[in-house]
Amino acid sequence: MLHLFEMLFSEERNVLRRIRWFMKDSLLPEAACHPAIFRMIDEMFRSVLLETDGASEVLAAIQIFTWCFVEALERENKQLKFALRTYFPYASPSLVMALLQYPKDTPQALWLQSLQHVSELLREIVEDPHGSYGGPFENWFLFIHFGGWADIAAEQLVMSEAEPPEALLWLLAFNSSPHDGSQQRAQTMVEVKAVLSRLVKLLSSPILSASEVQAAAQERSDEVPRQPACGQLIRHLLLNFLLWAPGGRLIAQEVITLMAQTDAITHEVISFLDLTLCRWDHLSVEAPESRKLARELLTALRGQGQPRRGGCHAGTGLPSRETEERASSCGHRAARGPL
Repeated sequence: MLHLFEMLFSEERNVLRRIRWFMKDSLLPEAACHPAIFRMIDEMFRSVLLETDGASEVLAAIQIFTWCFVEALERENKQLKFALRTYFPYASPSLVMALLQYPKDTPQALWLQSLQHVSELLREIVEDPHGSYGGPFENWFLFIHFGGWADIAAEQLVMSEAEPPEALLWLLAFNSSPHDGSQQRAQTMVEVKAVLSRLVKLLSSPILSASEVQAAAQERSDEVPRQPACGQLIRHLLLNFLLWAPGGRLIAQEVITLMAQTDAITHEVISFLDLTLCRWDHLSVEAPESRKLARELLTALRGQGQPRRGGCHAGTGLPSRETEERASSCGHRAARGPL
């Protein structure tokens, strides 16, 4: 695990691919098939996540570890040697089962249905006044293990001209900032819906304009100022739009230049593209044009020189470690489990 964390914060390129190879070549996923070891590894990830204020590298590593762990579990645990609740002892069994039905094993035609089901389960748990399965942070920590669902939700939204389903809007708003209250989350959903509406209108344009695409994602003067997490969520939607929209290739570099005005945002875009390519590889997504564009953008951004790392994932709205530890000591710690 120490070597893994050293890799996470190294300045080397293609670090996520190297982490995936490291995971596959190591015995870590197989060892994690024992519930006690899994919970110990999970606790280490949780600690590093809090120490780094939700660094994107740590979020990505948790996803990659979970991919490899689930594959190892399928190989090692065909007889269901250990019940799933022993790995996630305080989580909702229904939610765990829904999340484990990973997109890789689900036909693409059913992805929207699966996303809506996951969102409905998660929302019911998070908004439960009794907190039967822990608070927002604990359920968010469980969800990010299977964070590919949120990424697919974003892709589904930018690729569809239909009215955005409320369940997907809620899922993205919760994933971007789990500690928001219902009113703030509703405001994020309104802003995201408005941006999606403007982007969909651009799809009918014969030629996409970088300035028009950038303007579609900008705040309006009559809107409530955006929270940082909402801004990051909208940037990710915009990147998905560029990767999937016809004509996106022609303006992608210009839009990203307009978007990435700071080292922190440049690093955020690099992390997003890197994880997107890893996820497409894992899911065997056939999108040659989108893959080619993502690789070109990644190469161009890295060629500008690796930005300074701020060590901050600007979208999760994580509490400080001290705040979270106080909350955990007083409440139900759904994600941690005994060691």
